[in-house]
Formats: sequence, C-alpha cells, structure tokens
Amino acid sequence: MADRQYQQATQAYLAHNREVLPALPESLRAFAGEEDAYGFVSLHDGRIEWWALAPPDRSLTLAVFCGDKQIGYRRLTLQYEGRIELVGTNFAQLAAWLDHPETEMLYDEVDVIAQDRFEHLTGPRSSVHLI
Repeated sequence: MADRQYQQATQAYLAHNREVLPALPESLRAFAGEEDAYGFVSLHDGRIEWWALAPPDRSLTLAVFCGDKQIGYRRLTLQYEGRIELVGTNFAQLAAWLDHPETEMLYDEVDVIAQDRFEHLTGPRSSVHLI
C-alpha cells in the first residue's frame, strides 16, 4: 500500500472509531480507541497464547499478548459470550488458526451492526459477531 493510501485508510479507521464510540458498551470502547487506565489497546500483531470454546457457539475466550513499544505491551483476555457467529470461516478453521504457533492478529475493528449487536473484525476475511 502506498503511503497516501495508508494515510487515507488510517484516517478513515480513526473517523469510524470516533463515530461508533458513543454507541459501544464500556467493555468494547477500548477497541475503538478509548484509553483505559493502562493506556491504549492495540491487538495488531497480537499473539494468541491460549483459547477456549464452550459450547461451540456460546463462549469464545482468547488470551492475547499484544501491544508495541509506543503504547506498551499487555496480556488481554477477550471473552465473547452470547451467540457467536463466525463470518468467512468456520469453527474448525478458527481452531486451526488459533492453534498455529505463528498466528498473529492482523488488526481489529469494532462496529455496531444493530442495537445491542456488535462485530469485532479481527482479520481481512473473518470476524466474530457478538449477539
């Protein structure tokens, strides 16, 4: 991606985050750029340390090591509860991806898809819908 395209994509991403932030519950606001007591959260290049799925579509837990030198590093436990929809993948593919030792989260974006329905996009072809 050329520098200009990267800057435009970054500006669009930040504008989107500002737009959705007021509609997000507190537990998701950090993923739209709101600083918490420890600073900013970035899942970019985050490594999955462990995960659990139980039952298949009701609870997904991810332990992620993430951050960088600028914002600092941290371990996060992400727990998705409710009805979980995978878009662009299935549970077997998700398990293979999460188990692979080289897996890193590419980026993340949170969005409001309906009242009390949220999407956490974690890669270019798949996302987790929280319902």
